[in-house]
Amino acid sequence: TETVTPDGYNPIEPFALELQATHDETADERIKTGFRELELNVQEKGEKNACMQMRKKFCAYSSGIKGGALLRKQVVSADTIEEYRRIFAVYLE
Repeated sequence: TETVTPDGYNPIEPFALELQATHDETADERIKTGFRELELNVQEKGEKNACMQMRKKFCAYSSGIKGGALLRKQVVSADTIEEYRRIFAVYLE
């Protein structure tokens, strides 16, 4: 049940906005961490194998992100680092 004052003010809204901002920063951090892992795996296993193995992890990293379902749909067919960069471009800026 929401607590809204008679003048329409919802005291929970500022906290919800703050939580969303924190959540977005966390998503950025998860994606950047995934790219660091991808780069290390490329050195050890080569780009093709590393990219295939990172599909599952990038799906997990994108969990909870607004539009995450579309990201995951693209991730499961990514074969190159460049494809991952294109998919997650907004989180790498």
